[in-house]
Amino acid sequence: MFSTGHIVAKFGGSSVKDAHAIKRSAKIIAANPRVAIVVISATQYTTNHLEELCVTASLGQEEQVKFLFEKIWNRHKEIAKDLEIKESAIVLFDDLQKEIWFLLNVIIKNKKYTDGQLDHIYSFGERISSALFSFCLAQIINSKKIELIDATSLIKTGREFCRAIPDLPKIKRSCHSLLNQKIKEQNTIFVTQGFIGCSEEGEFTTLGREGSDYSAALLAEGTQSSSLEIWTDVAGIATADPRIVASTKIIPEMSYKEATILARLGAKVLFSETLLPAERVKIPVFVGSSLNPELGGTWISTKDDHSWPLVGVSLMDEMSFYRFELKAKELIDWSSLYPLFFKQDKEVVEFYLPKRRAISSSLLQKYKTYADVSILANQSVLSLVGKESRANQSKFLNYLISKFAAGVGPVVISSSDFSLSISWSEVDSLELLRVGHDFLVEANQRD
Repeated sequence: MFSTGHIVAKFGGSSVKDAHAIKRSAKIIAANPRVAIVVISATQYTTNHLEELCVTASLGQEEQVKFLFEKIWNRHKEIAKDLEIKESAIVLFDDLQKEIWFLLNVIIKNKKYTDGQLDHIYSFGERISSALFSFCLAQIINSKKIELIDATSLIKTGREFCRAIPDLPKIKRSCHSLLNQKIKEQNTIFVTQGFIGCSEEGEFTTLGREGSDYSAALLAEGTQSSSLEIWTDVAGIATADPRIVASTKIIPEMSYKEATILARLGAKVLFSETLLPAERVKIPVFVGSSLNPELGGTWISTKDDHSWPLVGVSLMDEMSFYRFELKAKELIDWSSLYPLFFKQDKEVVEFYLPKRRAISSSLLQKYKTYADVSILANQSVLSLVGKESRANQSKFLNYLISKFAAGVGPVVISSSDFSLSISWSEVDSLELLRVGHDFLVEANQRD
């Protein structure tokens, strides 16, 4: 679609999950001489395994920590063996092993960990996978130098561990000093890590779970790339989660706004912050499948004149609805909870949180000292996205109600020009998504 300038390409965990996947992804890079920067996620499930390792260490379970560590390490050593990487080329692994064990021993001794230590533990996933990928790429490409560059030298952030805020001026300066000249010379491909960054104090930080997309977008912005490619295990952004809805279609084109809203409302393909840097400098974004690159994918850009009035439907299940009736004028930093569908009207505050970010019992007790708190758990939030969402509100609600048994109906919790979100309890959430998608298909056919 775009023929000039360099490309930043990002590969997700499923695209580097084993030696076969790494080789397949490396061939995508080899086939496109315009790719100058490759951003790599941790191998599939590794981030979760590293988090489990950190938690287990904090419980003082040293033998279980050793077992979990060996499981993670042996899997990556097996990948290195399958890639036929020479022992002399993976000295880095030994250094990383010493580093992580020093950190784990501190956590075992203290029987607790900080968010900063968790971010440091997280970093090992991307640092190992990017090393494996760079070694593989060097075996395939002889015409260019393959340079593994540490993301901590590029992605500068604040000290907001586990969801750090990028320092955009510093990122731009690091890209200028470390990348831009070699990119212009067109004789180097940089391989780096997604997800991780570095504070001014030199500490590891992360951009939030699934943040590798965001890393790639920040580097695309910082180097003024002509496009950003995000390679995953699906051939683009679908009209709904294809693992649940069999009749989905790939959306060929969509606007930044539509894609960002869809991601924020539960679509799994993109990290919700990904498109902000790309949109700022109008870099087109391509989402495709590393399994089947020939299938094409989805292009995201400034264009909003495509023919689809509704582009997608998304689901967030196991949500909890919180309502606070404030009894005292206490300053509460609600933003630290990362609430969804946040509303505040004088003394009443309402929002939703996913189960994994539920408010802890200790914090809830603190809130109850100056607010009456009510919680509704197990809420399903269904969202319709597209430029005709609001216009279809009454039809959408009536359609949903007609398909489910009588009872407590759906509640509209957000309505805008580009999205409509409803909350519903006591309903099969997966069936709700399927029915919502049926409506989208019918509505698009009408229009």
